[in-house]
Amino acid sequence: MYKRQTYNPVIYKSTDAGANWSSGTEVIIDNIPSATDSIKQYLFDTGTAIESASEVSCAFDFDMTVDANGNPHIFATLCAVERRDTVGVVTGAKGYVVYSGYPKSAVDIYSTDGGGTWIGHYVAQVNQFRTTVPVSSGTLSIDNYNQISRTVDGTRMFYSWSD
Repeated sequence: MYKRQTYNPVIYKSTDAGANWSSGTEVIIDNIPSATDSIKQYLFDTGTAIESASEVSCAFDFDMTVDANGNPHIFATLCAVERRDTVGVVTGAKGYVVYSGYPKSAVDIYSTDGGGTWIGHYVAQVNQFRTTVPVSSGTLSIDNYNQISRTVDGTRMFYSWSD
């Protein structure tokens, strides 16, 4: 059995207000071309080779809401988690490694059929992997801290993240 070694969201579904739940379904981000294309198109000079992202996944956090039609929306920062050189050799460790120097995107990963299929909606380029925010005792280093919310009727989505 192949064990994935990146962090992907796992969705549990209830259609009766939480009385019963489905088994977990992993949303494999790398299988959603519209979510990953904007990251996989870049080439990077590492000083020893030209590389590109070969697998893309969420960074370390994401947020989720449900729209007016009951469809899930996952808002995440997507990053390269594996890389390959120009001759197709995988050079990144096949463990969970976020290549924070590669481009990152804020993406709304959503479904229009209750979670059967997924689409990626590019929201913005993310410039920093981590940021520092002031707190009463000095500063706090945090990841992008993606947050999604919606209007009461679920017809509009709002996105927020640190950059």
